[in-house]
Amino acid sequence: MSMKFLYILFSIVLMACNQSYKVGGTGEAGGIIFYDSGEYGIKGWRYMEVAPDGWSGEKEDPFVGWGRYSDNEVLVSVDTEIGSGSNNTKLIRNDKSYSAAKKISEYSYRYKGKEYNDWFMPSREELELIYKNLAQHRIGNFRIYDSYWSSSEYYPKLAWTVDFKNGDFVYTHKGGISAIRPIRAF
Repeated sequence: MSMKFLYILFSIVLMACNQSYKVGGTGEAGGIIFYDSGEYGIKGWRYMEVAPDGWSGEKEDPFVGWGRYSDNEVLVSVDTEIGSGSNNTKLIRNDKSYSAAKKISEYSYRYKGKEYNDWFMPSREELELIYKNLAQHRIGNFRIYDSYWSSSEYYPKLAWTVDFKNGDFVYTHKGGISAIRPIRAF
């Protein structure tokens, strides 16, 4: 084999390994990229993608309750920052009742022959990025006249939602219903 052929082959392999994704484009698991941190961090991920529309088997994102709530509860998922949604979801996932975190945690999606089951509820700031980078530009078929749950709690009976009409943060009673859409980081 010639050196030129080996160089071309090596270049192709290197490009495939260093695939980059763009906000608004398709992600590793077939979702829509809504965040690029610019580099791989200590947690091992650079990008965040939201599940594609129709992820639940329905035409639109489902409405569900957030889950558990009571006056005696200890807040466990108060983090709102980018990168905290996964841990928040794990903390609230232990609830035995039907909840947004449970439905999202059970979601699995097959894309290009690989199964992806590492989806979680977005934190408040992750959800804000979905609104700003996708929904505001009519990318992703979101319910633009409704609110979406985040995994970030505000008070024992309240959790943060983002209103997709205008991007406002709203603390919403956990007994109510809002839309949900899973995300993942890679």
